Amino acid sequence: MNDMKTLVQSRTVWANLIGFFAILLSAFGFQLSDADTNQIIDVILQLVAGLSFLFSTAFRVLATKRLRL
Repeated sequence: MNDMKTLVQSRTVWANLIGFFAILLSAFGFQLSDADTNQIIDVILQLVAGLSFLFSTAFRVLATKRLRL
């Protein structure tokens, strides 16, 4: 793992940012007009967050390059 890449090139970093953004939207109560729609949106945001963290773990395991800060 001697090759280097920037943070922007890291799939792990992107997956974590997407998950963090989904958690923020859910935590701050991202809402639309209808109550049922809001519940669906909340479930979708939680799924996106969970999947992004699973993907970030997989991407880190498969990584072949170190990050260059």
